[in-house]
Amino acid sequence: MKKKPGRKSTRNPQEEAYKRLENENLKLKEKLRQAGLIIAAQKKIAELLGDQTT
Repeated sequence: MKKKPGRKSTRNPQEEAYKRLENENLKLKEKLRQAGLIIAAQKKIAELLGDQTT
């Protein structure tokens, strides 16, 4: 089999996958943090309003 002309690829598929997964992980952590803040705010609002179903 002949070698292809040109420079050798320095691309590492495992490193690319790792970086992609790391970025996805950071995005998901941020979404989780935001969801936690929303839930905490909803709890405080519910406490302030009390039970107003009557």
